[in-house]
Amino acid sequence: MVEQRRTYVAGVKAQAFRKACGFRELFAALTGLCLVLTLSGCSADRIELGVDIPPAYQTAHGTSAASRPALDWWRGFRSPELTRLIEEAQTANFDIAAAIGRIMQADAQSKIVGSALLPAVDFNSNATRSRASQAGNAGGGGGGSERVSYNLALNASYEIDFWGKNRALSRAAQENAIASRFDRDTVAVSTVVTVATSYFLVVTSQERLRSARQNLASASRVLTLVRQRFEAGTASALEVAQQETLVATQRAVIPQLDQTLRQNIVTLAVLVGRAPDPTRSNYKAPRLMTLRSPGHDISRTHVEVAPEGWQVVATDLNSTNGTVLVHPESQERTQLTPGQHMAVRPGSVLELSDDVSLTVTLPA
Repeated sequence: MVEQRRTYVAGVKAQAFRKACGFRELFAALTGLCLVLTLSGCSADRIELGVDIPPAYQTAHGTSAASRPALDWWRGFRSPELTRLIEEAQTANFDIAAAIGRIMQADAQSKIVGSALLPAVDFNSNATRSRASQAGNAGGGGGGSERVSYNLALNASYEIDFWGKNRALSRAAQENAIASRFDRDTVAVSTVVTVATSYFLVVTSQERLRSARQNLASASRVLTLVRQRFEAGTASALEVAQQETLVATQRAVIPQLDQTLRQNIVTLAVLVGRAPDPTRSNYKAPRLMTLRSPGHDISRTHVEVAPEGWQVVATDLNSTNGTVLVHPESQERTQLTPGQHMAVRPGSVLELSDDVSLTVTLPA
């Protein structure tokens, strides 16, 4: 009786435990469902943080074709020497040459990769000539028999590009070849800009060095005057020391400017494909000479006359009316085209307009 009661009590407790576990599972499921609904409700009410980017600036006035620089923008400086340096760099610069070599390499690689899409054909041939030995014959007369055999073999194979691997590789190689051309254009533009910048740095360094030497000469003359005044008793030793300090300061600036000039010349020489020669410092900034034109029919920058080696070269600077060269002996007239360089001899006449002309003469 007691055992049955214990069994009944244990069964009741087990049933109660199972009910409690069931309630816990139900409570956990409802809690999870509420959490999911809560999270989904929060995600539905989330504020979009994206910012709409306008297609253009509100204060922009648009860009016109006239505001873009020309492809030969360096000619606007009216410097024939700068134009020659840039043209030389475009043909002799090593960076541009290396970029062209990469284009050739990419084209060859494209052809190699694209060959996988074509059938492969292999042809082999050979000829064999043999002669049987007659040394063991009883008669011993006559030569051995000759035998000639020819073999020809022709093999052809083709790989079916079922998954498009070879075609994709060929297309990637072609796009790489196209990209190498854009890289070459980028290198060319960068080289032209660097050449122009280096040229103006050379000219600027020359002008700064010339100004420093003029300042040193002026300070030296002033020092001489101050010393004469000191000897006459009208200046103090302090004034002499101050002027000597100024002269020493001006003299100390010259080596630094000269070193900067040499470095810029070497940089420019490397850009145009020449051997660096820091002693060559004959880059000259253009000097403008004002001419009176009663008819106002000559350009603001009309012609440049400059020494080049042992010759004098005249260059038309894209003038409006052009420049006419009159030769001294034959009086033959030659029309200079815009940007054309032509050597002139002493006695030649450059006609800029009907009432303005220049005569080339030897210095006295």
